[in-house]
Amino acid sequence: MSLVEVNVLFAGIPVTNFDVSRFWYEVLLGRPGDIPVHRTEVMWRIGEAA
Repeated sequence: MSLVEVNVLFAGIPVTNFDVSRFWYEVLLGRPGDIPVHRTEVMWRIGEAA
């Protein structure tokens, strides 16, 4: 068995109400998203490659 090195992590979480969910994550993480992908997707950087 060989080990695989992970350099980047991307995780998506589907939600039913984007605006409410985005606000909840902004409060949880203490800041707005880092990368607005489009009108129903935003990304937060949690670490240098995540």
